[in-house]
Amino acid sequence: MIYGSNPVTINEGKDPLGLTTYTYRPNINAIRQSTNLYVYCANNPISYFDPSGKDMIWITAQFSAPINIPVLGTVRLGHTSAVVQNANGEWHYFYWGKDHAVLVKVDPDSLNSLGDFNKWLGEDLAPRGYVGTTNYTHATYIEGDTTAAFNYFSNLVGSNANNFADKNSSYNQFINNCLHQTLYGLAKSDNRIAYAGDIVGFVPNHAATVMAATYKNTSFNAPIIKDVFGQKFKSYDGGKTWI
Repeated sequence: MIYGSNPVTINEGKDPLGLTTYTYRPNINAIRQSTNLYVYCANNPISYFDPSGKDMIWITAQFSAPINIPVLGTVRLGHTSAVVQNANGEWHYFYWGKDHAVLVKVDPDSLNSLGDFNKWLGEDLAPRGYVGTTNYTHATYIEGDTTAAFNYFSNLVGSNANNFADKNSSYNQFINNCLHQTLYGLAKSDNRIAYAGDIVGFVPNHAATVMAATYKNTSFNAPIIKDVFGQKFKSYDGGKTWI
């Protein structure tokens, strides 16, 4: 509810039948609560906080991994990856699939939008031997200290971090796939940023929907999130801008 536990009525009047009409005035505190501003710290900003500002972007390629199911025909499961910051604030692309297990530094210019990122994959990584996904369709920006996630991904891929030549022999579509490893990395985050629910059994396309609902956005970068929230709160908070 955006009106609070004790709604305040405004614009009271009578309709043609003599019935009382009114409008509930939105409550700014209720609005802020409903948007889960502290989801990144399990709604507990006292015990859990983000000292470093290192973030992560959960990305999904909706049209990847097609399989044929009797009666239903071709169904696309999707592919999950992540873009994550290390302790120095540098962004890296984590990919886990049958073709590669890599963690490669991202060109900062490719982080303006998901389209720019896909272009970087195709024009920069592909000529170097990368044959993984280049058509990501969905993103969810996750604010919080994810340096432990970066460290997990780094240890996972080991010496193959920038090697596009070797196949990923550890990959398994059912028990060790892209969604498993991306979620395991997220769950390593120090401040309990990780989504507490069990989505390991989901397919990537379903997980993308869950992540977007959990972290309240479908954005590829933080400024967009803050701009949207700022406009929303500004309209209900006397012109003040949320930061």
